[in-house]
Order: sequence, then C-alpha cells, then structure tokens
Amino acid sequence: MKILLILLLSISIFSCKEPVNPFLPEKITNSESKEEINQDDNSDSQNQNPEEFIKTTLSTISLPNCPSNSNFDMIAINFTDGRTEDDLILGENQYCKKSSSNVEIPYPVKIKQFKMSKYMVSYNTWYHVYQWAIKNGYKFIGKGSEGMYANGNNAGAYYAFNEGGEPQVEEMPVGSVNWRDAIVWCNALSEMLKLTPVYYSDANFKTPLRDSTQSTTVFDDTNWDMTPGKIDNPYVNKNANGFRLPYTAEWEYAARKKTDGTCIEGRNIPGDESGSFYEHTSTDTANGIEFSQSKVFGNYMWYRYNAAGECAKTASGKDDTNAVMQEKLGHKPGNNRTHLSGGKLPSHLGFYDLTGNLTEWMFEYNVQHGSIIKVSAFREVRGTDFLSDTNYKTSGEYGGYFPLQKIGFRICQNN
Repeated sequence: MKILLILLLSISIFSCKEPVNPFLPEKITNSESKEEINQDDNSDSQNQNPEEFIKTTLSTISLPNCPSNSNFDMIAINFTDGRTEDDLILGENQYCKKSSSNVEIPYPVKIKQFKMSKYMVSYNTWYHVYQWAIKNGYKFIGKGSEGMYANGNNAGAYYAFNEGGEPQVEEMPVGSVNWRDAIVWCNALSEMLKLTPVYYSDANFKTPLRDSTQSTTVFDDTNWDMTPGKIDNPYVNKNANGFRLPYTAEWEYAARKKTDGTCIEGRNIPGDESGSFYEHTSTDTANGIEFSQSKVFGNYMWYRYNAAGECAKTASGKDDTNAVMQEKLGHKPGNNRTHLSGGKLPSHLGFYDLTGNLTEWMFEYNVQHGSIIKVSAFREVRGTDFLSDTNYKTSGEYGGYFPLQKIGFRICQNN
C-alpha cells in the first residue's frame, strides 16, 4: 500500500494533464475591444456563490489584420459587493529560512479593479505588434525570441529560440525582452488598437514613448538616464485605457487571492494552497513559524527540476511535447526550455505561469516595499524561470533586474 501511494504521488507531481481549476473565469469574447457574452457550452465559467465577491471575466483581444493565433486573453478582476478597492498585505506569511527573500516585512496595499493577461505575452502576439510598430516609427533594442532554452539544466546559460523570426508555434511566451522594450511595445499595442498609451516623454501626455534605444545603459547603476520623460523614467498616464506592465501589487493579488477574498500564503506557489514551496526548518520553529510543505508544487510551475519535461495538452489544447518543439524550434530533448503557456495549473483567479517558465517584468523600481528609497537602477521582477533554482519562486517573493536583462512579461489594463 505504501509503495502504491508513493507511485500515485509521483505521477501527480511529475505528469502533465489538462489543468482543472474550480476558479476559472467566466468566458466572454472581445473583438477590437468590444465585449460580448459567449453562450458556447464549452466556454469557461463558474457560478459565483454568495461568499465570493471577486468575479473574474475572460475577454479575447483580436489584433487587426493579423492571424488569429496573435489573439490573447485578458482576465478582468471585479468586486461584486460595490467596493472599489480590496486589501492585500504584500509579503504576508512569506518568511521562511529557506526562502531567497527570507525577511518578511508585510506591507498593506489597496488594489483597484484591473485586467491582466491570462498568459504571459506570447511570441505570436509580440511578433505581429512588433512588425506593426516598426512600420509606424517605433524603435526597439531587441527583437524578442520564441521562448528560451539551456544546455541541460545548468543555471546561468540562456539561449534564444527563433530570435526575431516568423512564429513557428502558438502560445509560446516571448523571451529575451528587456524592460525598456516591454514598455515601448505596450505603447505600440495600445496605438495599434486605437487605445490611449500609458508611457510618455512629456508631462502633458502628448508624446508616447516610441523609442527604447534612447539610452545605452548596460548592467551598472552609474550610467543611466533618470531625466523625466526618458526611457528609464517615463511619465505615466495612470488614467489611460491602454496596455502596461503590471504593478507588483496586482501581480501578487493575481497570485494569492481567491474568489472569496482570502489569500494563500506568500511562501506558497501561486495556485497551490497545500503548503509552502520551501521546507520547514528548526530556525522557523525557533521563530514560532509553523507551516507544511507542499508535495504538489511541480503541478503549478516549470522550473529547473522539471523544465526538461513536456506537456501533451495545455489548457487550450496545444501540444507541448519535446518532439513537437524539436521539429518546430530545434529543441534538443534533455535540455531545459520554456513551455507553451497553460501547461501547469493556474492561480485561483485563473492566471497561468505566474511563476516558472519565464521571470516577469513589473513596472516599479526594485526597492523594499514601504521603504523611503523610491528609485533604483533595478526594475522589479516576479516569478522564477525554467532554469533558476532559487530566485523569486513563491507568490510573495520579488527581486530586481537591470532594465536590459532579457526575460518575459505579461500585460495589464485599468478596469
């Protein structure tokens, strides 16, 4: 019996099957920003019960004159009890000795209703917006890549699939994107869809940022331009209806909140309420901190010790097997790689790959939450990637990268 239970547990952790989550968003479609209810019996939906005041609604955004595989889904977060804001304590119950961010300084914030992309930005979406942007006067430092890979699972050696080429698969997160290119691309997406951009070079919001090549800062904190309106310090139109990078509080809200308003702990992987990613230690006990460790966190994230694996069927039915990736992208089986979005289970609010696969850019400078220090050479990042062993895995951890480092991102809108 013990052997049977161990085998079943191993299959649960390391096998990939179509994710099932009781907190999936209601499905509607959106073509060029006009939302319509989809009555398809196969659409994702949930019945809101009286205890649940967070309602999630899914809309599909179509790019004009582009193939349908460039479409992407946004999830709207709405409060059903009339409130305009909800509470969240950043970093709550995040501390444990094994954590890479093992200092817990909880920081209360208010969260307004917002929209966030269900998946990280795909290379399909990135590529077609990028092509439109170049034709319309935009300038970028990089071209993005159709995911990334490593030789084996050796941390520190990252390589790009199909950098700048025509997309070969669907729903692969775009990789090799620096922070500056990400905010300029967000402006391009907004203008392409005839929405108001978010990031500007002037305080009157007349000139959207369309050039990420203004600064040549590399990886240091002595040669970057903080002149207001430059790429490292844009003016932000917080009332714009266009697309933008997430604020860190929005990301953590999407990672930890459940529809009844409660939260999973900050030391857990997004979506996994069974326990901490990190193991409990005697130091934790000495500090009066008790928690259980998850045995199923691998069902929620691609990271160093499972990213050489594969998924036969993602949440949207895509084939993420190594054989397909070898045929389409030249992937060598046995190497860690990024995976098609939706191959693991989502957070309780329906967001996939919030940690694992690729680390994600936030808008803010990387400073300690609540600190008197407001500016940093680093921009905040959330979530680990397919190769990392230690960094920023859990729903409450965060870190910082120089703006020219190359990772992934997802997008937000005001709601």
